[in-house]
Amino acid sequence: MTYTRLARGAVAVAAVLSLSACLGSGGGGGAGAGAGAGAGGGTANFAAALSEVQGRIPTSDMPTSGSATYAGQAQVDLRKSDGSMPGKLTGDLKLEVAFKPANSDPDTFADNVTGTAGNFVLDKDGTDVAIPGTLTAGIGSLTAVATSTEQTLTGIPVVGSVTTRTGAMSVYYGGELDMTEAGGSANSDVLLSTGGSFVGAGGTGVHGAASLLTHAPGSPTTPEFTSGEGYFWLNRQ
Repeated sequence: MTYTRLARGAVAVAAVLSLSACLGSGGGGGAGAGAGAGAGGGTANFAAALSEVQGRIPTSDMPTSGSATYAGQAQVDLRKSDGSMPGKLTGDLKLEVAFKPANSDPDTFADNVTGTAGNFVLDKDGTDVAIPGTLTAGIGSLTAVATSTEQTLTGIPVVGSVTTRTGAMSVYYGGELDMTEAGGSANSDVLLSTGGSFVGAGGTGVHGAASLLTHAPGSPTTPEFTSGEGYFWLNRQ
Protein backbone atom coordinates (compact mmCIF):
# COMPACT_ATOMS: atom_id res chain seq x y z
CA MET A 1 0.00 0.00 0.00
CA THR A 2 1.22 3.51 -0.78
CA TYR A 3 0.56 5.57 2.32
CA THR A 4 -0.37 9.21 1.79
CA ARG A 5 1.02 11.83 4.11
CA LEU A 6 -1.47 12.06 6.96
CA ALA A 7 0.67 13.95 9.45
CA ARG A 8 -0.86 17.38 9.11
CA GLY A 9 -4.38 16.01 9.20
CA ALA A 10 -3.52 13.92 12.23
CA VAL A 11 -2.26 16.92 14.17
CA ALA A 12 -5.37 18.89 13.27
CA VAL A 13 -7.64 16.04 14.37
CA ALA A 14 -5.69 15.70 17.61
CA ALA A 15 -6.15 19.39 18.37
CA VAL A 16 -9.91 19.16 17.85
CA LEU A 17 -10.14 16.04 20.00
CA SER A 18 -8.14 17.77 22.72
CA LEU A 19 -10.65 20.60 22.82
CA SER A 20 -13.57 18.18 22.93
CA ALA A 21 -11.96 16.41 25.87
CA CYS A 22 -11.85 19.70 27.76
CA LEU A 23 -15.47 20.54 26.97
CA GLY A 24 -16.88 17.02 27.19
CA SER A 25 -18.15 15.32 30.31
CA GLY A 26 -16.69 11.99 31.32
CA GLY A 27 -18.28 9.71 33.85
CA GLY A 28 -17.43 9.68 37.50
CA GLY A 29 -14.70 7.11 37.10
CA GLY A 30 -11.43 7.48 38.94
CA ALA A 31 -7.99 7.95 37.51
CA GLY A 32 -6.61 4.48 38.11
CA ALA A 33 -6.15 1.79 35.49
CA GLY A 34 -9.03 -0.20 36.93
CA ALA A 35 -10.38 -3.47 35.63
CA GLY A 36 -9.49 -2.70 32.04
CA ALA A 37 -5.73 -2.57 32.61
CA GLY A 38 -3.48 -4.13 30.03
CA ALA A 39 -4.32 -5.58 26.63
CA GLY A 40 -5.41 -8.91 25.28
CA GLY A 41 -8.52 -10.97 25.75
CA GLY A 42 -9.77 -10.95 22.16
CA THR A 43 -13.38 -10.05 21.47
CA ALA A 44 -14.88 -11.05 24.82
CA ASN A 45 -13.25 -8.46 27.07
CA PHE A 46 -13.33 -5.49 24.71
CA ALA A 47 -16.68 -3.93 25.63
CA ALA A 48 -16.08 -4.00 29.39
CA ALA A 49 -12.54 -2.62 29.07
CA LEU A 50 -13.69 0.18 26.76
CA SER A 51 -16.52 1.12 29.11
CA GLU A 52 -14.14 1.32 32.07
CA VAL A 53 -11.79 3.72 30.28
CA GLN A 54 -14.69 5.78 28.93
CA GLY A 55 -15.91 6.24 32.49
CA ARG A 56 -12.89 8.30 33.56
CA ILE A 57 -12.95 12.08 33.58
CA PRO A 58 -11.03 13.93 30.82
CA THR A 59 -7.37 14.57 31.62
CA SER A 60 -6.65 18.12 32.82
CA ASP A 61 -2.99 17.65 33.83
CA MET A 62 -1.29 16.08 30.82
CA PRO A 63 2.42 15.33 31.30
CA THR A 64 4.73 17.63 29.33
CA SER A 65 7.90 15.53 29.50
CA GLY A 66 9.03 11.95 29.95
CA SER A 67 7.46 8.90 28.37
CA ALA A 68 4.98 6.12 29.10
CA THR A 69 3.81 2.81 27.69
CA TYR A 70 0.14 2.32 26.81
CA ALA A 71 -1.58 -0.98 26.01
CA GLY A 72 -5.11 -1.77 24.92
CA GLN A 73 -7.24 -2.84 21.99
CA ALA A 74 -8.97 -1.64 18.83
CA GLN A 75 -12.13 -3.20 17.42
CA VAL A 76 -13.98 -2.53 14.15
CA ASP A 77 -16.98 -4.04 12.37
CA LEU A 78 -15.58 -5.38 9.09
CA ARG A 79 -17.47 -4.66 5.88
CA LYS A 80 -16.54 -6.31 2.57
CA SER A 81 -16.77 -4.51 -0.75
CA ASP A 82 -19.96 -6.48 -1.53
CA GLY A 83 -21.61 -5.12 1.64
CA SER A 84 -21.41 -8.32 3.69
CA MET A 85 -20.22 -8.16 7.32
CA PRO A 86 -17.77 -10.98 8.22
CA GLY A 87 -17.67 -9.98 11.91
CA LYS A 88 -15.79 -7.86 14.44
CA LEU A 89 -12.01 -7.58 14.07
CA THR A 90 -10.16 -6.99 17.36
CA GLY A 91 -6.45 -6.38 17.83
CA ASP A 92 -4.05 -5.57 20.66
CA LEU A 93 -2.34 -2.17 20.74
CA LYS A 94 0.96 -1.37 22.44
CA LEU A 95 2.40 2.13 22.21
CA GLU A 96 5.24 4.20 23.64
CA VAL A 97 4.39 7.90 24.04
CA ALA A 98 7.02 10.64 24.40
CA PHE A 99 5.25 13.57 26.06
CA LYS A 100 5.95 17.08 24.77
CA PRO A 101 5.30 20.60 26.15
CA ALA A 102 1.73 21.83 25.71
CA ASN A 103 0.84 24.16 22.84
CA SER A 104 4.04 23.32 20.99
CA ASP A 105 4.51 23.77 17.26
CA PRO A 106 2.90 20.80 15.43
CA ASP A 107 6.30 19.60 14.24
CA THR A 108 7.32 19.11 17.88
CA PHE A 109 4.63 16.46 18.30
CA ALA A 110 5.33 14.72 14.98
CA ASP A 111 5.73 10.97 15.38
CA ASN A 112 6.14 11.05 19.17
CA VAL A 113 4.20 7.79 19.38
CA THR A 114 5.67 4.42 18.37
CA GLY A 115 4.31 0.90 18.61
CA THR A 116 2.29 -1.86 16.98
CA ALA A 117 -1.13 -3.43 16.54
CA GLY A 118 -1.20 -7.22 16.49
CA ASN A 119 -2.77 -10.43 17.81
CA PHE A 120 -5.82 -9.75 15.63
CA VAL A 121 -8.84 -12.03 15.89
CA LEU A 122 -12.09 -12.17 13.91
CA ASP A 123 -15.30 -12.94 15.79
CA LYS A 124 -16.59 -15.57 13.37
CA ASP A 125 -20.00 -16.87 14.47
CA GLY A 126 -19.07 -16.44 18.13
CA THR A 127 -15.57 -17.93 17.86
CA ASP A 128 -12.35 -15.89 17.75
CA VAL A 129 -10.29 -16.87 14.70
CA ALA A 130 -6.69 -15.64 14.42
CA ILE A 131 -5.86 -13.07 11.73
CA PRO A 132 -2.06 -13.25 11.34
CA GLY A 133 0.05 -10.16 10.86
CA THR A 134 1.27 -7.03 12.62
CA LEU A 135 0.69 -3.35 11.86
CA THR A 136 3.22 -0.64 12.74
CA ALA A 137 2.33 2.82 14.05
CA GLY A 138 3.66 5.65 11.90
CA ILE A 139 5.19 3.35 9.27
CA GLY A 140 6.43 5.04 6.11
CA SER A 141 4.65 8.34 5.58
CA LEU A 142 1.94 7.60 8.16
CA THR A 143 1.93 9.49 11.44
CA ALA A 144 1.45 8.78 15.11
CA VAL A 145 1.10 11.75 17.46
CA ALA A 146 0.02 12.62 20.99
CA THR A 147 -0.61 16.32 21.60
CA SER A 148 -1.31 18.52 24.61
CA THR A 149 -3.22 21.80 24.80
CA GLU A 150 -2.99 24.17 27.78
CA GLN A 151 -5.74 26.68 28.58
CA THR A 152 -6.22 29.08 31.48
CA LEU A 153 -9.77 29.82 32.58
CA THR A 154 -10.17 33.11 34.46
CA GLY A 155 -12.89 34.75 36.52
CA ILE A 156 -13.74 31.60 38.44
CA PRO A 157 -15.36 32.34 41.85
CA VAL A 158 -13.11 31.76 44.88
CA VAL A 159 -10.12 30.32 42.96
CA GLY A 160 -9.81 33.08 40.35
CA SER A 161 -8.18 31.11 37.54
CA VAL A 162 -7.51 27.48 36.64
CA THR A 163 -5.01 26.13 34.12
CA THR A 164 -5.79 22.84 32.41
CA ARG A 165 -3.77 20.65 30.03
CA THR A 166 -5.81 18.26 27.92
CA GLY A 167 -4.41 15.63 25.59
CA ALA A 168 -5.30 13.86 22.36
CA MET A 169 -3.86 11.02 20.31
CA SER A 170 -4.05 10.28 16.59
CA VAL A 171 -2.29 7.14 15.35
CA TYR A 172 -2.18 5.52 11.91
CA TYR A 173 -0.97 1.91 11.66
CA GLY A 174 0.08 0.23 8.41
CA GLY A 175 1.18 -3.22 7.30
CA GLU A 176 -0.13 -6.55 6.05
CA LEU A 177 -2.70 -8.94 7.55
CA ASP A 178 -3.79 -12.38 6.38
CA MET A 179 -7.49 -11.76 5.78
CA THR A 180 -8.36 -15.17 4.29
CA GLU A 181 -10.54 -16.12 7.29
CA ALA A 182 -12.62 -13.02 6.56
CA GLY A 183 -12.86 -13.85 2.86
CA GLY A 184 -10.01 -11.59 1.78
CA SER A 185 -6.41 -11.86 0.60
CA ALA A 186 -3.56 -13.64 2.35
CA ASN A 187 -1.45 -10.48 2.41
CA SER A 188 -3.90 -7.59 2.43
CA ASP A 189 -2.47 -4.08 2.72
CA VAL A 190 -4.09 -2.57 5.82
CA LEU A 191 -4.50 0.93 7.22
CA LEU A 192 -5.86 1.18 10.78
CA SER A 193 -6.55 4.66 12.15
CA THR A 194 -7.36 5.62 15.74
CA GLY A 195 -8.09 9.02 17.25
CA GLY A 196 -9.21 9.98 20.74
CA SER A 197 -8.68 11.83 24.00
CA PHE A 198 -6.64 11.20 27.14
CA VAL A 199 -8.59 10.55 30.32
CA GLY A 200 -7.76 10.17 34.01
CA ALA A 201 -5.26 12.03 36.17
CA GLY A 202 -1.98 12.40 34.31
CA GLY A 203 -3.38 10.62 31.25
CA THR A 204 -4.05 7.14 32.62
CA GLY A 205 -6.00 6.15 29.53
CA VAL A 206 -7.08 7.02 26.01
CA HIS A 207 -10.25 6.15 24.11
CA GLY A 208 -11.90 7.12 20.86
CA ALA A 209 -12.85 6.02 17.36
CA ALA A 210 -11.15 3.43 15.15
CA SER A 211 -11.49 2.67 11.44
CA LEU A 212 -9.88 0.27 8.99
CA LEU A 213 -9.30 0.07 5.25
CA THR A 214 -7.69 -2.78 3.30
CA HIS A 215 -6.65 -3.37 -0.29
CA ALA A 216 -5.77 -6.61 -2.05
CA PRO A 217 -2.14 -6.72 -3.24
CA GLY A 218 -1.77 -4.84 -6.52
CA SER A 219 -5.17 -3.16 -6.21
CA PRO A 220 -4.44 0.13 -4.39
CA THR A 221 -7.58 1.86 -5.67
CA THR A 222 -10.08 -0.90 -4.89
CA PRO A 223 -10.90 -1.41 -1.19
CA GLU A 224 -11.21 -5.03 -0.11
CA PHE A 225 -12.57 -4.25 3.35
CA THR A 226 -13.76 -1.10 5.06
CA SER A 227 -15.12 -0.78 8.58
CA GLY A 228 -18.36 0.28 10.16
CA GLU A 229 -18.47 1.19 13.83
CA GLY A 230 -15.09 1.05 15.56
CA TYR A 231 -13.50 2.04 18.87
CA PHE A 232 -10.22 1.73 20.77
CA TRP A 233 -9.03 1.99 24.35
CA LEU A 234 -5.61 2.24 25.98
CA ASN A 235 -4.33 2.08 29.56
CA ARG A 236 -1.08 3.52 30.84
CA GLN A 237 1.11 0.70 32.11
